[in-house]
Amino acid sequence: MTRGVGAGFTRRIKKTVKAGLKRAYRRKGSTVSPDEHKAAKKLFEKGREEYNAGTYDLAVKQFRNAVEHEPGYAKAHYCLGNAYYKTERYKLAVRHWRRCAQLDSAGEFGARARQKLQYIEKKSGVFTDELVKYMDEVLAREERHRR
Repeated sequence: MTRGVGAGFTRRIKKTVKAGLKRAYRRKGSTVSPDEHKAAKKLFEKGREEYNAGTYDLAVKQFRNAVEHEPGYAKAHYCLGNAYYKTERYKLAVRHWRRCAQLDSAGEFGARARQKLQYIEKKSGVFTDELVKYMDEVLAREERHRR
């Protein structure tokens, strides 16, 4: 008598595949599970929709949530930087573009982030490291004056 593929066999295959994916993520140095990655992608897509609709504050929230789910998501860091730039939060934009350039040093979004950083340097006349340091000092002074 031949037997068909039963539910027990299918469950074991799914469990084996899921465990293999988790091992592969750990090997690549990522601490994010496949479920977290999927959640980050959904949040990223929502952020992209908000950004394209011109609601940049909502886009920031979605991209920030995507980055919280998957801190190594270079594309989300790049888009979060763009959304911060549109809302005139330049320090945060620079921070996320720099993070993207670190994460995706040889990729497309890393190259785009480096272009944005170079643009900021040319526009401001200050190198990015100096600009971030200066902005940190200004924000710290403002914070002290508020207290």
